[in-house]
Amino acid sequence: MDQERDFFGHVSITRDIEKALIKGLILSQPNNYSSELAGLSQIRCPEYLLKAKKLIHEHASDEVNLDEVGRAVGVSRFKLYDDFKKYFGITPTVYLKRFRLEAVRQALLEGGCSGNITAVAMQWGFNHLGRFSSDYKKLFLEVPSKTVERSRKH
Repeated sequence: MDQERDFFGHVSITRDIEKALIKGLILSQPNNYSSELAGLSQIRCPEYLLKAKKLIHEHASDEVNLDEVGRAVGVSRFKLYDDFKKYFGITPTVYLKRFRLEAVRQALLEGGCSGNITAVAMQWGFNHLGRFSSDYKKLFLEVPSKTVERSRKH
């Protein structure tokens, strides 16, 4: 702190801080250019990641091997993991689990389970039912049986 004057005395540092603050304020407050700025700030997702997501969706109810997904889209498993995290904020494993959980929830809400939650969960690749139930509750803030109960009321 004693050297604060030296630190902020550099023009390049104060200019960078000023730009960052202005950019933060402009992006955080709604304005006439918000939608245009949002479009410009989006990082274009590589095509192979979109293909990987499509493959995960198509084979979500099967045993998904991420090495095979990587090979199918032309990248290593490590690149797939790193770039999935970079562009989507989660790993492919977490993405697959969420996709499956959402598919189970949709089936439960549509009444397609006939009361057999276990069968639906296993159909979507959940073999450990205790872990399935806790993951489901963590994501949707209710146990699967409550979802079924609610769907029957509607």
